[in-house]
This record gives sequence, structure tokens and C-alpha cells, in this order.
Amino acid sequence: VERDVVFDFQGNELNAGSTADSKWYALQIFGDYNVEINNANFTRAGVYASGANVVFNSGVIDHKPERTSRYIFCAQNGSTITIKGGTFNNDRARNRYFWADNSTIYVKGGNFGGVASEVKVVLTNGGQLIITGGTFNFDPTEWVAEGYAATYNGSTWTVAAQ
Repeated sequence: VERDVVFDFQGNELNAGSTADSKWYALQIFGDYNVEINNANFTRAGVYASGANVVFNSGVIDHKPERTSRYIFCAQNGSTITIKGGTFNNDRARNRYFWADNSTIYVKGGNFGGVASEVKVVLTNGGQLIITGGTFNFDPTEWVAEGYAATYNGSTWTVAAQ
């Protein structure tokens, strides 16, 4: 994607990154553009942004890439990704949830489940992850914004305002 756009997938499946040779994400956004994603149903790979502003409002990313160490959300080159809601599942421990490289990922909601990954978050070159909402199958406390807290309940942590 190389333009401003609002995607409404209406729950229709987008199966990308489905082979071991695949290098692609379900959506890749390049440049100083604004992209909004609604009602997604990505069955193999997530979202990549390079220099873009992306808002993921709702839907499902059922993360099953054949290659390991893939990210559900990857932001690079000054990007901003804001996650407002959705269901996000990993299928193996080597898959990651977030990578922010000289970028910021905001998590305001959503359910992050599936197999608990070994490394959940990668932050490089000043990248940030700022969490103000959501439910996680790992302890997100390290990335929770000031004024918010992660509460453990059984096997998940829920982040909310204090």
C-alpha cells in the first residue's frame, strides 16, 4: 500500500505469507500515508509499516507463517501503529507480537493469545511499545503506560487505567 486508504475487509479472509519462502505480511504499507484497517481476517501474517501511520480497529490476525520469528505488528522508519481492538493469535513460540524499530506501536485494546511466544516484543533504534489496554497471554507490565496497570487473572493479564 502506498496511499491513504481505509480498508474494510468485512471479515473476508486474506491469506498471505503462507509458504516457507514468503517474506510478506498480509498488509505492507510504505511511505507517509494513513491507513485504517477494519474487520480484518488475516489467516497467516500480520501488518508491516515503513514510515506510515496505521490504525488497526478490529478483526482477527491468526498468525501462522511457515517461517518462524515473524511479527504480528512490525513498525519501522518512523511509523506509528495503533491497535484499538481485535484478536491476535500466535501459532508457535518463535513468532513475535511486536517489533518497533525507530517507531512507536500503541496498544489500546485487543486480545493477544495463542502460544505464548518466547520473545514477545523487540524494540530497536529508539522504538517504543506503549500499552493502555488489552488482554495478553504474557506479562506486559514493562510496556504499560503511566497511569495504567496490568492485572493478572489466571493465565492472562489485562491492562486498564488505574
